[in-house]
Amino acid sequence: MNIVDWFDPYDIKHMEAYKYLERNGYWPENFIPDSVELSSVWQIFLVGAMARCWLKHVEAKAKMDEVEYDVARISKLISLLFDEINHLGNEHNIQQALAEVLAMQHRTLQQGWFRNIIVSSINIFAEKLASNSYDLRNEASCTLAKRLLPAINETAIPFI
Repeated sequence: MNIVDWFDPYDIKHMEAYKYLERNGYWPENFIPDSVELSSVWQIFLVGAMARCWLKHVEAKAKMDEVEYDVARISKLISLLFDEINHLGNEHNIQQALAEVLAMQHRTLQQGWFRNIIVSSINIFAEKLASNSYDLRNEASCTLAKRLLPAINETAIPFI
């Protein structure tokens, strides 16, 4: 077997051995099995394999960063909504704005709102009741959520 086929840049032990090679100019003793052959240009191929591994890592990190950004952006939007809810006497304005905006949205988005906001909230409040994580300020919401949960659980809310 050739070292290019044997060496795995995703294997941490292989990468540690490569770092050892860089520091000392030779592989660690007994690292490469006797059955593995070193071709004349093995260094180029190993560096290429490590570069491909690094690119996959960078691409995966970029996707994770996008997800973290999306979560942070969504959290900020939800916090802004809660800031509005926190203004006493603002309930009518919030209800009116919600009714107007929701009515103008595509029906698929209305369904997504219901699934992602309403159903998620019901599940969260029902869990708060089950885990005794409530007090008088949200007890009614938690109790109602528990009563709604069976209907929610037996009804699929698909993405269409």
